[in-house]
Amino acid sequence: MELRSFISVERVSFSDDYQRCIGWSTALAAPQRATSVTLLLAILEAGGGTTAQTVLVNAGVTTKDLEPHELAVRDPKPEPRRGLRRLVRLPLGIRHTADLERVLRRASEQGFVRKRKVLTADDLLLALVTEDGPAKDTLVAIGADPSLLRSQLIQADPPASPPENPNQSI
Repeated sequence: MELRSFISVERVSFSDDYQRCIGWSTALAAPQRATSVTLLLAILEAGGGTTAQTVLVNAGVTTKDLEPHELAVRDPKPEPRRGLRRLVRLPLGIRHTADLERVLRRASEQGFVRKRKVLTADDLLLALVTEDGPAKDTLVAIGADPSLLRSQLIQADPPASPPENPNQSI
C-alpha cells in the first residue's frame, strides 16, 4: 500500500498565495501546531489582495477578532525541557493539527471536483467555511455567516473555461 501526502494531487499546482498562507499559518503558530483558525488568520493577514481576503474584510472579520479564538484552540504550552531533553527537537517541516489537515484535504478535493489546475487561497477559505471545525465555529462566534462567505466566494470565482481546440477553424 502506497501512502500519499494529503496535499499532493496529481496535475494540480499550488499558487503563491496558497503557499504563502500555509507558510504564514505555520509561522504564526510556531512552535506549536497550526490550526484551521491559524489558517483563517493567515488568509486575512497574508492573503495579498485575494478574493478570500476581500470576502473576509467585507464581512467585517478582523485579526483583532480572530486572535483570541486562535489562541484558545491551540495546544497548551508544552513544559520546558531540562537537561538533555531540551536538545531533543520535534522533526522539521510543516506541522498542523488534524482539523487543519482535514481542511487542506477538503480544499484539494474541491479543487479536483471543480476541475481546478491551480489551488489558491480562495480554495482554502472555501474549505474553511464548508468544513465543520474550529474555523467555522470561530466565524459564527464573531458574527460572520459561513454560508454567505461561501456564496460570495463561489460568485467571485470565474467558471472553468472549456479547453481551447487549436484545430478548430473560425
